[in-house]
Amino acid sequence: MQVAEKANQVDYEKYKLAAERAETATAVARFVLWLVLVVGSVDIYGDQMVRMLEYSGVPLDRIDSCGFMAGPTGTCYWRGAATWKGMLILTLARGGDLTVLYGDLSLFSEEDATWMARLQVLFEEAFASGGADGFGGVPGLGEPYGWSIGGKLLVAVNPQPVIGMCPIPPGDWNVLFSDAGFVPSLYDDAVALGPFQMVLLGLTDESFGVQEDCVSVHRRLVKFEEISRTPTELTIEVPPGEYLVIAQQRDEIGRLVRKFGDGKPFASTLSISSSRGSCQLEHDRIVWSGMSWGAATIVADGGGPVRIDISTTDSGVESLDVQIWE
Repeated sequence: MQVAEKANQVDYEKYKLAAERAETATAVARFVLWLVLVVGSVDIYGDQMVRMLEYSGVPLDRIDSCGFMAGPTGTCYWRGAATWKGMLILTLARGGDLTVLYGDLSLFSEEDATWMARLQVLFEEAFASGGADGFGGVPGLGEPYGWSIGGKLLVAVNPQPVIGMCPIPPGDWNVLFSDAGFVPSLYDDAVALGPFQMVLLGLTDESFGVQEDCVSVHRRLVKFEEISRTPTELTIEVPPGEYLVIAQQRDEIGRLVRKFGDGKPFASTLSISSSRGSCQLEHDRIVWSGMSWGAATIVADGGGPVRIDISTTDSGVESLDVQIWE
């Protein structure tokens, strides 16, 4: 078995338990949250929708996930060419016979085109041995998951803001490509991934490098509070410090409610604020396909307690799910 460099000193049993029981004392990504929360969620959403179509009986090879969208417009979430390598890997891994690259191809160089060609050859050789198959958890529930291609390639994703253990099929796997920052660690039946990290594993030793513009930066962190099915307006007091606040909207039966903002930033209806210090909203943007969640980074040092106010005025929203990380 090949084992990745253990630069992160990952304790397998500890983080396996943490992944299974959602225990505390884990890690959080502090790369630009717009990329990991919004752009990253677009990639995860694509995986979730493909899984849903597959469960509905549609063969994976008949699905065009429209997963590769690069450009400077709202349709492409203003991502430009950010994290394009991971986006292409996921698009190929989903197993569709039709692979379309949407957007502005002038953003890519001849060197980029050569990398794309190498990757396509790698996947074509894997698909010659068999089709794609999903493994692991449910993307939309924030559970580590992945795709297996012909038994020769694996793509694993950790869609959560903490270190996660993704179960993988047994094999003599090597890390061919990953997001930067956290160094993935391989074990007999799992791979340890950093917050919001993606990795490509293969049976060869061919390297496809590291995605430097998507950094899984981690720090020690404790889940301060988690509240499910709260009213649509609530106030929480916390001690001074730095917090990541995430709120999700749900309807009367618990389904996520996605709102489109009517041309206004989503933060105009889903509000997160603090009584003092700085409060950086990560959802204060216009997103054409809508959003069901908001996030904010709050920093308030010294002094007394900090009041965090969270509320929504969107119609059809009956409750909020709130997570506060410190």
